Amino acid sequence: MKQIVLLICMIGLLMFMSPTAAEEQDIIITVDSTNLQFSPSNVTVNVGQTIRFYWVDEILEHNAVSDIFTTGEPSSSVDYTFTFNSTHNGTYTFICEPHELMGMKGTITVNETSENNTKPDITPAQTKNKDRTLMQGLLVLAIIDGPVLALGYAVWRKFK
Repeated sequence: MKQIVLLICMIGLLMFMSPTAAEEQDIIITVDSTNLQFSPSNVTVNVGQTIRFYWVDEILEHNAVSDIFTTGEPSSSVDYTFTFNSTHNGTYTFICEPHELMGMKGTITVNETSENNTKPDITPAQTKNKDRTLMQGLLVLAIIDGPVLALGYAVWRKFK
């Protein structure tokens, strides 16, 4: 019976963790249409890491274009990923074609090994969003696991 209670707890924990586990390794670049900038605009990644360009329902259409990737034609919604391999060491500039003359650009520095990795410039808004997501996940975990643990404990006590 203890194993069943433990299994239920583990399932609840995995439900909480699994949606964000893969996303944490991706570096997400969005757009700040108000200032016509990418956010973050300068990032450093390692070989094997993925950059995700992601924005939804922007008023202005944007894209991200470099020597090694393009998100396609300018669009108000983009969800594009690119994984850097061993041939991509170096620094790459990317631009938004419609807003290049207004300075909408960024850089990606690709390190050969993970020893030199630095975190991207994280804006306060991105930190706040991550904190909010964590708190929502913890709340869901408490709502799901709390009653399950209580029920499991009651059953365990009955058959003990």
